Amino acid sequence: MTFPAWLSRWLKPSVVLATVFSLVMILGLLLKVTVLEISSPGRLLRVCDSEELIHSYTHSMYLAPVDERFIIENGRLRLVSVITPSVAVLEYFGLNSQDTADLNLVFHSFTIPVASAGDHSVKIGNTKINLWTGSSSEEKIEIRISRVSLFKYMFCVIWG
Repeated sequence: MTFPAWLSRWLKPSVVLATVFSLVMILGLLLKVTVLEISSPGRLLRVCDSEELIHSYTHSMYLAPVDERFIIENGRLRLVSVITPSVAVLEYFGLNSQDTADLNLVFHSFTIPVASAGDHSVKIGNTKINLWTGSSSEEKIEIRISRVSLFKYMFCVIWG
């Protein structure tokens, strides 16, 4: 079957464009990226193994500053230290020292009660995210490492 010249000129670019578009769609759905997922403010942040995550806040009971330092390993968070000037905070967590690396504390996620006071924030590299705490339909803010499709990640980056 032969097509008229004008249709032939239009079909070839259309087929190439449709093929490229299909490949991009398939790759966007199949390729996965590792992200730090924060339920409120609803952010995804691309992360890699061996990156450091610091969860900073003021302990509500002892009113002392706390930095929980995690290292991302194999899609999980390994707590390596809890930095605080308060011995009472360490005792509250059942720790004898600020260094926790030898305890092998590994988490898929952790949560923060929405009603919690303490100006919670998470920092990865040069990016610091203030965690919203206040009234919400959620009872807690979840922080976790997950693998999402490239499309979901790009959608969240572009449209928040």
